[in-house]
Amino acid sequence: MKFTPTTTVLYYVGMTGLLIGSFTAIVNYGTAHLKAPQSISGKYRLAMNLSCLGQAPPLLVIGQSGSYLNADLLASDSPKDRLSRAFKGNGTIHGKIDGTDSVNLTGSMRCPGAQPVTVAATFQQGKVRGTLAFKDQVIPFSGQIEPT
Repeated sequence: MKFTPTTTVLYYVGMTGLLIGSFTAIVNYGTAHLKAPQSISGKYRLAMNLSCLGQAPPLLVIGQSGSYLNADLLASDSPKDRLSRAFKGNGTIHGKIDGTDSVNLTGSMRCPGAQPVTVAATFQQGKVRGTLAFKDQVIPFSGQIEPT
């Protein structure tokens, strides 16, 4: 087939229309169906008693990258480098936020030595409520994010 100026123009108009139509469809799909998860990153002071973490209420420190979560459950008087570990993606408790307000985190915490732990929690407006499964116990907790 030999391209004439008319067929060349029609070809370019058709390709440009296909490109614009594809871009519009992708943008419309993303706007309707793809939403960023809520931000829950921060330090939460928990109202619970874990004697192995001291007498003060422990901290749940959560770092977030998109839907992926890294966390640490630490004593309130932990050194600054341990408090910032989860924010850098190096926490010992991991999970994923699934689009709802609820998350499940699993990993380990030092209490004493590395102990397996599971955290099931709901986050809403800077507050957290949930349970901590640790050493064959299920401990309820609640807490609030600390200002940065």
